[in-house]
Amino acid sequence: MLEGGYRSDDNLTRVETIYDNFDEDMRLKSNVGKLEFITTIKYIEDHLKKGDKILDLGAGTGAYSLYFANRGYDVVAVELLEKHSQQISEKYSDDNLEVITDDALKFIKNLPDNSMDIVLCFGPIYHLIKREDRMEMLRECRRVVKEDGKVFISIINHDNVIIVETFCYSGVKMLDRNDLPNTNFRIENIPFIFHTLDEFEEMLEESNLKLEKQIAQNGIAETVSEKLNEFSDEHFRKWLDFHLHICEKPEFQGVSSHNLFICSK
Repeated sequence: MLEGGYRSDDNLTRVETIYDNFDEDMRLKSNVGKLEFITTIKYIEDHLKKGDKILDLGAGTGAYSLYFANRGYDVVAVELLEKHSQQISEKYSDDNLEVITDDALKFIKNLPDNSMDIVLCFGPIYHLIKREDRMEMLRECRRVVKEDGKVFISIINHDNVIIVETFCYSGVKMLDRNDLPNTNFRIENIPFIFHTLDEFEEMLEESNLKLEKQIAQNGIAETVSEKLNEFSDEHFRKWLDFHLHICEKPEFQGVSSHNLFICSK
């Protein structure tokens, strides 16, 4: 998973390379992906009000944009890759969903202050290569969200990458990597950008976003993906209920591959 031609310093080139080799649409259809999706939807819906306008930055193939557009919300879906934007447009044609092919950071800079009720920032933080660009994205999310709105941000948990890669994908080759034997076990940001939980909390503080809640977005799902994907619908629902019961607990955050941060101004 971590090997391949993903070393470009250009955001577009790297993202194109990733999604030429990775099917985001299929990812969310497995039990592992569904658990992450259902968890995320649950927490967004906890904060949604009738008539809210949603900005989906780095919309991918439109899983979240389409879900909320189908429920009558006004959604602006911003996606860097043309092929993903086309997939969204092919699935939905009503006026309440606007699909824009653009760089999310470039696009958000042109939005008015306090113009969005809900901002979803699920792709940019693990695709923007430069830290200063990620910081600018966080500040822009804060600027465009309304005073009573919410910003939802997803990260890939750096420390859990080593666990998942070792036991699910690369095996002991992960432990033999040249960048592992160092004092802090820091791995390269290839192909995605990884953050420790402490690092990202510091970035939120630096951006003046107020952290209201932190969620283990998929918990241990990726680590046990082989077994979880074999669950029947009944057993998946039981595991989902347990996951939702514990996903806010502080002691559960570090074992999650993805973490969701719910923020406000």
